[in-house]
Amino acid sequence: MQSCEQTPLKMLVVEDNVELLTILARSVSRLRPNLEIDWATNLSEARHSLRSDRYDAILVDYVLDRDARGTALYADSRRSQPGTPFAIMSSRPLDELVRCVKDPAIPLLTKPFTSRDLAVFISSLLEDHDGAVAETAGANSSQDADRAA
Repeated sequence: MQSCEQTPLKMLVVEDNVELLTILARSVSRLRPNLEIDWATNLSEARHSLRSDRYDAILVDYVLDRDARGTALYADSRRSQPGTPFAIMSSRPLDELVRCVKDPAIPLLTKPFTSRDLAVFISSLLEDHDGAVAETAGANSSQDADRAA
């Protein structure tokens, strides 16, 4: 008999405000019970997490540790986990974020956000990941078929 349970998904959330991080993790677990959250409060912890685990999505606060920017983690995530959706959240004005992030492909979640906003945003991120996984699987199947021919 096959199980109907969904495969658990895993997301890394990087946020230096522990209170907000706790609320965010609680909201996500209520809205998406099959989504496991790993969290980091600074770039060093986040980099360690990227080296030691695989993620289905990464959500990073724009401003960390006074001068640190969440965008500094983007290059690390592309090297260690290419194809994993990466998004930034911030309370900074959207026009400032767009100027500073400089990559229109990085989704932005503006604070404050509601639980519903968060659920929609995370669902969209995970759909991006599912699409990338399906494309990779399709490409691998095509390559396998080419080799077999």
